[in-house]
Amino acid sequence: MRSLASIIAVVAASIAWLLPAAAQPDKPWHVEGKLLGKDQKKSKDISGIACLSTGLPRTCLVIDDEVQFAQVVIVQDGALLAGDTIQLVDPDHSKWNIDGEGVAFAAATPPRPGTFYIVGSHGHPRDRDGKLDAVEDASEIKARFDASSVLVRLQIDPASISAEGKVMKAPKGETLVDLRPMIYLEPKLAPLRPFLGKRLEERSRGLTIEGIAAVQGRLYVGLRAPTLAADGSDRVPSGDDERAAIISFDRDAPFDRTPAKVELSLLPLGAKRGVRDMAAHGTDILVLAGPAYEPNTAPAAGKTGEYAIYLWDKVNPPRKLKDLPQFEEDGKPLKPEALLPLGTGNDGTLDVLVLFDGAREGGPRLVKVPR
Repeated sequence: MRSLASIIAVVAASIAWLLPAAAQPDKPWHVEGKLLGKDQKKSKDISGIACLSTGLPRTCLVIDDEVQFAQVVIVQDGALLAGDTIQLVDPDHSKWNIDGEGVAFAAATPPRPGTFYIVGSHGHPRDRDGKLDAVEDASEIKARFDASSVLVRLQIDPASISAEGKVMKAPKGETLVDLRPMIYLEPKLAPLRPFLGKRLEERSRGLTIEGIAAVQGRLYVGLRAPTLAADGSDRVPSGDDERAAIISFDRDAPFDRTPAKVELSLLPLGAKRGVRDMAAHGTDILVLAGPAYEPNTAPAAGKTGEYAIYLWDKVNPPRKLKDLPQFEEDGKPLKPEALLPLGTGNDGTLDVLVLFDGAREGGPRLVKVPR
């Protein structure tokens, strides 16, 4: 006859086996269905996620920076359920992708409905192999630059998406704007103007957007590059003098052609670190910091920064919560590209879902972040 202790051990082991993957930090979550990327293959370029509901399961949108659509995903406890896609731009308008780099959701505040905002990179086309010539390929560079310079406003009725991620009613109110005029014309954004349209290598410090968050009626748009000096000048910064840039404005002003109340915030995230993603966390913002520039082929380029998660209250300098370890898939290093706060875990830490560039379907992993 088994002892009480052995029975308890067996029961505990059975319960542990039944627990969802969310109970296993740093292990990839299962993806049911297919998160789509280029050519309808499994995505390897997930770049953003935001949700219109809280708790679990929750209804979200993910974006891939190699396509022209977003995709519904249901975040469950330890798994993702891939749903329908939603076209973001007219594919007949341009053959080039919007290079979608961030997605945010603003809850309804009557009379304004709940709204997703998807931002393109607004940057020079990525050209790691140096195949684009500034003269011979000028028309292609311009077309791709124009295609990525969009901010999409997308209103989705939560009731129009089923528990399985099916879109039963087309989104309404889809509009898009280009943020380049704001950067060109707003006096507070003058430090960023010299970098619009420049190549993304460190020597050129080209402007590129990678994160967006919606908080208290405003949008916060995070730049991966350029990093600026603490005094806001366009001189090349270094060490403790280096800052990542975030543009903020009243969220619907660019669409409604009303005063935007633009601000430029400079955050100390470390040497050669820019914003790789952002997510609203209450009235604060989680910032995913990472390398600001593409690899530089120039001699003595120096080591770029690694990845970390910060908490920013939008007023004071951000507080580092966690340096992220090196994640791998099939022996290859992954780049953290998107984050989604899920809530407080049983151990008092903040549960954050992190998705990766270079991983199959984002390679979602749960990361425990000290508060």
